[in-house]
Amino acid sequence: MKHVSSIIILSLFYLTAFSQTETRQVVPTGENIQAIILKVNNYWQGSNPESGNAFWDNAAYHTGNMAAYFATGNEAYRKYSEKWAQTNEWKGAKSNKKTSWKYTYGETDEYVLFGDWQICFQTYIDLYNLSPDEKKIARALEVMEYEMSTTNNDYWWWADGFYMVMPVMTKLYKVTGNELYLSKLYDYFSYAKQLMYDAEAGLFYRDAKYIYPKHKTNNDSKDFWSRGNGWVFAGLAKVLQDLPIADAHRSEYVQVYQQMAEALKNSQQEQGYWTRSLLDEQQAPGYETSGTAFFTYGFLWGINNGILEKTLYTATVNKSWNYLSTIALQADGKIGYVQPIGERADQHKNVNAETTANFGVGAFLLAASEMTRYVNAEMEAWAGNAVNTVIFRNNSIVTYKNTQFMAWYNPKGYVCLGKRTVGSQQWEIKQTNLTGSLSDAHNCISIMVDGEGYLHISWNHHGSQLNYTKSVSPLSLDLEENQQMTGNHEEKVTYPGFYTMADGKLFFLYRDGYSGKGNLLLNSYNDATKTWTQIHENLIDGEGARSAYWQACTDRNNVIHISWVWRETPDVATNHDMCYARSADGGKTWTDSKGKIYQLPITAQTAELAATIPPNSELINQTSMTADENGKPYIATYYRNQDSAIPQYHIIYLNEDNEWKTVSSDFRKTPFTLSGVGTKKIAISRPQILCHGKTLFLIYRDQERDSRVSMAICNNLQENQWKIKDLTDYSVGDWEPTYDTELWKKQYKLNLFIQKTGQGDGEQNTDLPPQPVSVLDVSENFLITEF
Repeated sequence: MKHVSSIIILSLFYLTAFSQTETRQVVPTGENIQAIILKVNNYWQGSNPESGNAFWDNAAYHTGNMAAYFATGNEAYRKYSEKWAQTNEWKGAKSNKKTSWKYTYGETDEYVLFGDWQICFQTYIDLYNLSPDEKKIARALEVMEYEMSTTNNDYWWWADGFYMVMPVMTKLYKVTGNELYLSKLYDYFSYAKQLMYDAEAGLFYRDAKYIYPKHKTNNDSKDFWSRGNGWVFAGLAKVLQDLPIADAHRSEYVQVYQQMAEALKNSQQEQGYWTRSLLDEQQAPGYETSGTAFFTYGFLWGINNGILEKTLYTATVNKSWNYLSTIALQADGKIGYVQPIGERADQHKNVNAETTANFGVGAFLLAASEMTRYVNAEMEAWAGNAVNTVIFRNNSIVTYKNTQFMAWYNPKGYVCLGKRTVGSQQWEIKQTNLTGSLSDAHNCISIMVDGEGYLHISWNHHGSQLNYTKSVSPLSLDLEENQQMTGNHEEKVTYPGFYTMADGKLFFLYRDGYSGKGNLLLNSYNDATKTWTQIHENLIDGEGARSAYWQACTDRNNVIHISWVWRETPDVATNHDMCYARSADGGKTWTDSKGKIYQLPITAQTAELAATIPPNSELINQTSMTADENGKPYIATYYRNQDSAIPQYHIIYLNEDNEWKTVSSDFRKTPFTLSGVGTKKIAISRPQILCHGKTLFLIYRDQERDSRVSMAICNNLQENQWKIKDLTDYSVGDWEPTYDTELWKKQYKLNLFIQKTGQGDGEQNTDLPPQPVSVLDVSENFLITEF
């Protein structure tokens, strides 16, 4: 099995830095944090061209160096770790005599099972994932599989072990899919937790020697060593990053992590750092960087991934980052105030600006790299309604070749654009001068890239004049002025959406008219002339009495598929039936599923019925559809069968005999009703549907599942067996799914646009404050193996 990783992204974050005597105030931006990472890491690597053996202190630095590589894309950092790994033969302790392997403390080669010799495997696995070569992880697999084959569970008897080895096990689980890594992880964690965890304090002793009252501070207090707890807190963050959402013990890891966060927040010094003895600052007073950096990383990761509530911990990370970037960081790039190697708070009295160490630099780089994501994530987007997350955005995110774009409204109503290399954590961000009315969730933004790499954007429509523009050059975020497409029927636009053919040709669908009285129009774009042509000014005609609410897709044979429900009045309860049409010539000629040519425009009397659904069935409009490799369409929607009070997700599809069939998923348990006008507040989202081979993926949000991002999968519609997984462990409010259609078509990579949003009923807004937008990156391997 594989994991789901969430990369939270985007924006310029305005931070009111903590003000303190003799401390500079720094306003973090992506640019100045990047500069800090480069300054710190270039100084360290320049001062240490040879990075030493694979023992814990060097290896801890390399975990930070790899984080810096992922945050900056600086190839020199990857090469530095690669050289270190090669020098150490991709091993930790090097003994090959398994009968002599030990796991008590030891710095020689027979201590293979001692966690301080295993942390190096984290970096080896990261390098393997970048460029797979079995030699990179062969020793890691040999050592960890031998260890797991023993009956011993007491491998982690000191707090450092949580960081040294826990992430190794989840990383290897991701590579191998071997469930034993997860079960043994929990066994080892449970032993260490019962040995060292003080549930009352929410903190960990360094090891059994320091448990209160056997050991206490000079003031008779419990003595919790800062860096020791830093190892645990950061280790838990790394584990939760890779641990499957469905892991049976995930909630316990989260609980300990959150309890530690609360305890650490309460023990932070006013200047942003943590003293070496967390609950007794007099035991070892003064600045200390290594524990502070690990804590900062842990807090930032939790906020970035929705496990720690941002509003509760923003002040904590503001202060700790201000300490790290203005006190710990020296003018030349050195990281000072790092307590040297030891195991308790009151060692090393003279910790000063010149006191540095490899592991302390690694911890700083971890914090700085996560701070980059935090700052980029902190571009808070409007969340008072679902305008950024309605399903009919098509598209919210889109990839052209290896460049991915995203668009959203910020809290002031400006359209913001982001651009990155696919998979990178670095986004180029631009607030445009385009604005939209945030009060109406219909006024969403739709983007697409044409065959030449120009970004096209349409925004702010609900029966209004067309708003459309494109980039001034390929892959640019700079836009031309607002312009017409064709000039025909562009006064009453709603539901604009861009689509691409398999050959890259771009077309545009929108409604002309109002709810209950609207027609569907189709425009086509010519890359060579950079002009739009109106193919049909009335493809589907409501005849002044009704509107078609459609969803569309294209298949690999350049066929356009459209399906739609009819609505008789503005009341959503009058939605009925599901109809279908296709075009194999770029939208000029349209047929039904049997090949019969439509006389255009298509009307209620001539439309092919894919499914008969009466009014008042809680039938939703504008959901999604897809087509398989053979061009067979699948339509996803929800409605209530007449013999049930519970709306279910339904799949309407053409079977192998070219007959329309309908399957009800039947996994929902709670009823709701759907009626009225405007954007509705509904217990579930409209679904997105994707297919890979014969497997269908249904992406949705449901209050039954605490409004998380969820996925249901069916490998055989005839058997109608659905497996469900939550892709997040946090609520996304009234979110609906949109995804990068082009990335999925070309690479089977699923990137979902994520933002927690509110939605009042009938275009009412909520008081939900702005929330960050994010991308949830769901790997193909996860889709295959998790289900």
